[in-house]
Amino acid sequence: MRVKFIYALIAMFFISCTPRQMEDILNDVESYIKERPDSALTVLDSIDRDLLTTRRLRSHHALLHAAALDKNFIDVADDSLALTALDWYDRHGDKKYKARSLYYLGLSYYYKGDYDLAILKLTEAEEIAQTSDSLYLGLTKSLQGYTHSKTYNNIEELNCVKEAYKIYSDLSESYYMDVSYYRLGKIHMNQLRYEEAEMIFKELLNRKNELSDYVLGNTMCSYAYLKVICQDNKPKDIMLLYDEIIERYGYKYMTINDLWAYSSVLSNLGKKNNSQRIIEQLESIDTTSTPAYWKYFISKNEGDLISALKFLEESCKKENQIIDSALSQSLAITQRDYYVAQSDLSLSKVKIRTLITLISVISSILFIVLISVVVSFRLRKYREEKENYIQYVEEMTRQLNEIHKEEVPSLKRRYLELYKQKFANLRVLCDTYLQFQGRDNAEKMMYSKVVSMVDELRFDMQDHSKLDEMLDEDLNGVMSSLRSEIKMKEIDYIIFGYLAMGFDATTISRLMDASVNTVYIRKSRIKKHIEESNSGQKDTFLVIMS
Repeated sequence: MRVKFIYALIAMFFISCTPRQMEDILNDVESYIKERPDSALTVLDSIDRDLLTTRRLRSHHALLHAAALDKNFIDVADDSLALTALDWYDRHGDKKYKARSLYYLGLSYYYKGDYDLAILKLTEAEEIAQTSDSLYLGLTKSLQGYTHSKTYNNIEELNCVKEAYKIYSDLSESYYMDVSYYRLGKIHMNQLRYEEAEMIFKELLNRKNELSDYVLGNTMCSYAYLKVICQDNKPKDIMLLYDEIIERYGYKYMTINDLWAYSSVLSNLGKKNNSQRIIEQLESIDTTSTPAYWKYFISKNEGDLISALKFLEESCKKENQIIDSALSQSLAITQRDYYVAQSDLSLSKVKIRTLITLISVISSILFIVLISVVVSFRLRKYREEKENYIQYVEEMTRQLNEIHKEEVPSLKRRYLELYKQKFANLRVLCDTYLQFQGRDNAEKMMYSKVVSMVDELRFDMQDHSKLDEMLDEDLNGVMSSLRSEIKMKEIDYIIFGYLAMGFDATTISRLMDASVNTVYIRKSRIKKHIEESNSGQKDTFLVIMS
């Protein structure tokens, strides 16, 4: 009742939460899930799924829920949590969350017994965790080891656990280090390397006070089991170890094999009734060849060799049946996988041919579009250049007309005398127009003539030394004084000269192939250079350029 009341309070609190507050709650759970997984699971179970209003929130919650279940030793074969998390983290968020999602997906397949698919997902998780999450890289290698043990791949199991142990050692994760070290001892024992196993178990038991209950309980059970199967002639010492295990943990960490070993020790010490009660319970749940083997083991220790032989034969017979069944299943699975692979291969070939055809069509369309874009771009550029040249000629003509209307000072008169032939050539345009009027290529011929004339004009205007000489002669050496007294860039001296001639920003931009905005910026900088200088002629310079 009290637990339900707590859940109700938590649920009422969550109802008023905004998405941002809910994300803060999930982040808080993530911060303590490793140290207090039971509390984390309580909070996660209390959250109303309807309050998880975004895919990000649902994915984060699903990932944390899968982690909390695992850390509370709850085996979950349902892959929905991991798939929900992976659906988001496959394309969003930190890569470490994708690695964790793949890890829990592999874990769900492990609990389902689909070990091939588990290894596939764990391999994907390993590749990502190598650069994003060292702790989960260790967990992934460890789970790979468990998975390989289910398929009797002893070599890979040992390699994976060794790698996991090294990763945890580098991270100084003592709990996971102890778990991996214990598993190394268990692997050595299962592969009949009893001396290596005993060395590891003893080393762990020498640190009893430092070990977690999980590691200590399992180590004590495995060490006792090792002493039994090695037929240690000190059953009383082994029984003391079992008494300590039961006193500390009851039967919590004892596997079926541990219970068989325990029953054999009881029998060896003459406690046959206690031994028989355990054997009867084990026989009702163990359908493997294990009961026959242990009954052979017990009968042999009791000196009943006839019964021992009978149980040994029964054990061998059941073991052969199990092996034959496993081989048959393996063959059937292999055949099924082969046919599926052949079907997939045929389907892939069809898809590839379709894809090649589609790529060819798309490439052709893209090529046509590209050609169209290039042609369109060049036509547009041609029209823009034509309009610019025409505007340039119109502006020059306008300035020429304005100069003729006013009293022409000496400098402008000399400039006009120098370039009047260029402006006079504008009349040529009229002649050209009249000559080609009515012809299809009239516009093209006019454009060509304008380009030729403007380029010639621009070339003459770029003879800046001649412009400097003119300005010096008519304005008392203004350009020489400017260059000697005020340090600027060459382009600034040129623009000053054009301004002194009375050209506006538009004309200067045409002559210099620059934007009008650039000319205005340069003009402002020239003015600032002059105003900040110590030149005695700066007022004169400012008047001339204005």
